[in-house]
Amino acid sequence: MELTKALGSLIFNCIKLVGALILLFGSIKYLFS
Repeated sequence: MELTKALGSLIFNCIKLVGALILLFGSIKYLFS
C-alpha cells in the first residue's frame, strides 16, 4: 500500500514538473516571439 502511494506521489511530482517546464518554455517563446 505504501509503495503505490509513493509511486502515485512520484508520478504526480513528475507531472507537476513537466507542467512547470511547459509553462516556462511557453512564456520564453512568447517573450521572444
